[in-house]
Amino acid sequence: MVFNQILYISPFLDIDYINKMNGVAMYILIDTRPRAQWDFEKNDLAMIGQNKNYINELVRIYNNNNFKLTITHRFMEYYTESTLNSDEIIQYKKEKYSPYNDPTLLVFRNDITNQVIKYYISTNILYNMNDELKNDIYNSDTLYVSGYFPDVELLDYLSPTMINFVGDINCSNLTTLEDNDIFVHRKFKCLYLFYNGFIKCNSIAELEKKRIIIFEMESNQSELQDSLDSPDSPDSPEEFTIIN
Repeated sequence: MVFNQILYISPFLDIDYINKMNGVAMYILIDTRPRAQWDFEKNDLAMIGQNKNYINELVRIYNNNNFKLTITHRFMEYYTESTLNSDEIIQYKKEKYSPYNDPTLLVFRNDITNQVIKYYISTNILYNMNDELKNDIYNSDTLYVSGYFPDVELLDYLSPTMINFVGDINCSNLTTLEDNDIFVHRKFKCLYLFYNGFIKCNSIAELEKKRIIIFEMESNQSELQDSLDSPDSPDSPEEFTIIN
């Protein structure tokens, strides 16, 4: 099991993915924040840049994990203004909102491990695509999902070659993944549930079944272990085999 380039949509300030999938050379991260958690073609100024400490906190977290910010590239200057009405634009300029509300690429590098993280902040794949981002998505061999499931439009940019899918135990919306267009129109090379390691699954339905069982029991580790070891468990112990 080798992951070369991980694609992770809406990571916010999460950094645990590095330890979960260590040894990966390149990570591609995309988030609409700090511009907005819920980003639209036309935005309300009240929803723009609410987390004013986002960038400082992001850089601090990555610095603490030996990833240093080496490149900052705002690739769609003044984009945020274009999503506002005329009165809001005046107020936006007057109050001097952060330039990081515009689509920006941050590149972090770990000189010890030679790992690279390309973090596209304030970037919405529906409105803020450029050639570099298209290539980064296309060249990713694994889609990692935790807490947020990406828009179906992501299919327009993924490589036609089958890639891996990793769903975190804390992933939300997995109950509807069977009906999600990404799974209707796209087959993945391998499906994994992450829980203290990688648990291989044969279908998204199996992945969701195991996720629910583990998620409901993880508050009591002994109860979880007893359940997995029991012959009456909804899934046999072999089906929960963790691949390290």
